Amino acid sequence: MATVADSNWNPRRNAFLNSVLEQLLESRFEIETLRKRVDSAETERAECRCQRVNATIDFPGQLEMQPHEWQTDLTIRLQTAEIGFNKAKEEYNKVKDALTAANAEADFIKSRNQDLEYELFQVRAASQRDQSLEQAHLSAVLRNDPTGQAFLHNDTGSEIGSNGYWSLGTELVPKLLATIQTRDAEIKDLQETVNKERSVNDQLKQHLAAVVSEMQSTSKTVLETISTRLHATASTRVRSESEPNTNRNPGTEKEATLPIDRQSSTRTLRPKKSLLATLNNATSSNNATPSNDATSYVTDTPDERLKTLRNFDTAPASSAAAGTTAPYTRAFLGANIGGSIQPLIVRVTNSQTALAQKHGIGCYLCPNLEHNPWCPTIPGQHGYIFVGLGVDKDAFVGKGEFYTVFVGIKEGSSRRFRYLGRYTATHVAPLTVAEWNTLAPSVQSTYSEATKKKTKDPRPTEKIKSLYDEGVLSVPCVLLKCVDIDHELSSSLESALRNGPQQKTVSVSPSKRRREIQDEGENISHTRTRRTTTSLSGIAASSASQL
Repeated sequence: MATVADSNWNPRRNAFLNSVLEQLLESRFEIETLRKRVDSAETERAECRCQRVNATIDFPGQLEMQPHEWQTDLTIRLQTAEIGFNKAKEEYNKVKDALTAANAEADFIKSRNQDLEYELFQVRAASQRDQSLEQAHLSAVLRNDPTGQAFLHNDTGSEIGSNGYWSLGTELVPKLLATIQTRDAEIKDLQETVNKERSVNDQLKQHLAAVVSEMQSTSKTVLETISTRLHATASTRVRSESEPNTNRNPGTEKEATLPIDRQSSTRTLRPKKSLLATLNNATSSNNATPSNDATSYVTDTPDERLKTLRNFDTAPASSAAAGTTAPYTRAFLGANIGGSIQPLIVRVTNSQTALAQKHGIGCYLCPNLEHNPWCPTIPGQHGYIFVGLGVDKDAFVGKGEFYTVFVGIKEGSSRRFRYLGRYTATHVAPLTVAEWNTLAPSVQSTYSEATKKKTKDPRPTEKIKSLYDEGVLSVPCVLLKCVDIDHELSSSLESALRNGPQQKTVSVSPSKRRREIQDEGENISHTRTRRTTTSLSGIAASSASQL
């Protein structure tokens, strides 16, 4: 490479030097010419001066007679000579400057030529060193490579010289270089594969840690929910056994005690379907009379909806509100607050009791959990209800309205309501098809039947359900945001429940009265066949062991 560069540089350097020499020769020739012209001009000037002096001496009378013409001609000649002299002098100076610049450039070229020669020397030395290193590397590779070992014993191959280097045949060098390049490419590919596998392994470790954390949180939530359900069932049955006795003693009555749940969480605790099925199986195997537990319809609230709920602060609930909230019937709520016992939105304008007036209750909500599985179940929590069909389409359109909410939980053939607090209700985006598919089949069927009744749709229930499945119809959704918990109202209702029902008649139709009596009778017969608390503890233990 250095030899080629040297061979390319010499012709250009010689050509440049030749051009510089030619310019120098031309400059010198021009200088000589200008010198001659200057000498000629000086000679002519001297002659003119001599002629002027002679003319003054020889012809004084003639000069006096014709001074103007002669002097004018002489002056013109002198001026012309002076101009020519000045031009020649300028040309001389220019040529002199050009010669000086050419000499400086020649010196620079000489210096540059020396630098290039030194660089050429360094390049040649580096090239020789690189060749030596490449030869040493190739020798080391061949010594450590099986191909090189085989090549060592090949008659047509190369031999190791006295200097320790491989002496290779010209025709075999390309093959060996190709082999080395192939091995290098394989090593590079293997290194990239190792890096990718390490990255995937790190991602899997992170995912595994997240899954383990989620499973631990879910297991804890499910255990707490199972405990809540079992204690709620036991408390309801204890309460049902004491209802036939009309002479109640507030001091000796057993209260329906519910465990204190996590009040700071904005997510309603929901058991997973597999664990719910386990709980159902355990309950049916230990109870003589199967009960319609809430686990058949309760499902998790989707994460996107939960993100909205987490942005709200949870209203603090006292131990009385969270731990000893007694279940109420619709008849009890109607007797102590007012209103009808059937609709979800209960207005007490014409039947408002003194308790309702004291606490400013003009309207309260009684959503059923089996129809609204995203409804909050713990006082102070936020959630969603599915309201907006038929006459309820324009509900919750006013701003600044507050609603007292009681959630209904079906236990066996009866339904009990729990006080949650004061809420605001706001329409939000309806359920998507994906969210609809997360609902339990029983909830989907029940809501399809409700759609048929409330909208007076002549189509079959199965057709309406298929429209929900396809996204043609969508479930309206209302956000329930807890504002506060009226602990005084909760205490008043607890006191009224312990002291017995108020002596107030609620105007209901005979069919509703018969239905209420039937529900109470079924509840009494159901409580007579219940298992002991020990069997319930066994169910909880078996469910926890399966987790």
